[in-house]
Amino acid sequence: MGSQVDSARVIAKCITIPVGSGLSADFAEKLSRGGIFIGEIVPFGVPFFLNFDMLVNTHVFVCGMTGSGKTYLAKNLMLKLARLAGHTVVVIDFTGEYGEFAREAGMRKFSKRVLSDSLRIGNTGIIYADLSGNAERRKVSKGIAALDCIVSEMKKGGRDPKSKIFVVLDEAWKAIRGGDTLEMIIREGRKYGVGIILVSQLIEDVEPKFLSNMATVAIFKMVNEQSLEILSKNYGFEPGQIEDVQSLGIGGCYVINVMRSGERMPFRIKAVKGLRPWIGLLISTNKGGSMEVGMEEFCSAVEDLCGKKEGTAILLSKVRQNRIVRIDLLVKELLCLGADRRKALAMLREVGVGDADIADAFAYAIKGIERHEK
Repeated sequence: MGSQVDSARVIAKCITIPVGSGLSADFAEKLSRGGIFIGEIVPFGVPFFLNFDMLVNTHVFVCGMTGSGKTYLAKNLMLKLARLAGHTVVVIDFTGEYGEFAREAGMRKFSKRVLSDSLRIGNTGIIYADLSGNAERRKVSKGIAALDCIVSEMKKGGRDPKSKIFVVLDEAWKAIRGGDTLEMIIREGRKYGVGIILVSQLIEDVEPKFLSNMATVAIFKMVNEQSLEILSKNYGFEPGQIEDVQSLGIGGCYVINVMRSGERMPFRIKAVKGLRPWIGLLISTNKGGSMEVGMEEFCSAVEDLCGKKEGTAILLSKVRQNRIVRIDLLVKELLCLGADRRKALAMLREVGVGDADIADAFAYAIKGIERHEK
């Protein structure tokens, strides 16, 4: 049994991080464990995971031109944080931008009681505060009141220390940036388990004192000279990278991470993946990582691996019904159906599963099969 498990790990390690990608295999493995799959790093095709456990805080700033993909990323993060990572996401929506998304994703209407229950009993998900029907002054006062409520509830304690709350503020967040609560969350949110996801068109929309406390900055296409100058001065972007930012395609971005080790690491992402996974398939790991794949593409790939037999049809029926599958259970099913291990590994790697998670899944599957055979 031991040799077979070791072989599974060796197989999973056969696909290595390309030389020159700037990522060591060890570092990439740590990112993938518990990280959120965002997309592939250019030009190496290496999956990129946003792993808050390796960052100095959980704050995220997303910026870029209208239509560049910034809201796409924000919604992507919201769904994964709520449905896969087990956190609570509160959307304070000034314009109604997130209304349809929140309803499709199974949101609950914001209230102090709903928030309190979510944090107390772990009833995580998306909590939606729709301020779009209010006058401008009323929006501001309600937005600040919502932030005060969030901080008050988080300070009470008595929650799972691993569970966090993420507050999403799109363009109109600027209306409440003068309040003390927002600044307090940005400066001290980590100790209360609160992260802020700010979305705006320009980097200069965020005051330097706030920007310096953002451990994750996602830069989509932008041509504004002042924003580009900040990229050059504050983040060390070279002339070639500045030109690249101005010509990024829809969904393409740079993600800058400030690690706990003190390193500031920029990653060029080809395209953010997975805005509407409720019409596709969510593949999760037992350590909180996640990735998405189109349902029909996945089912077709499984049929290619295992053949169109009764067992395959049963597996795919379960997958279509649940829309969420754990990677270790999936690998066990694939092996039981006679899938070629290397082909199965290649498929999983292609949709963004990290090497370490693949190795663990193969080890789990082999052990389970051997126990069943005995």
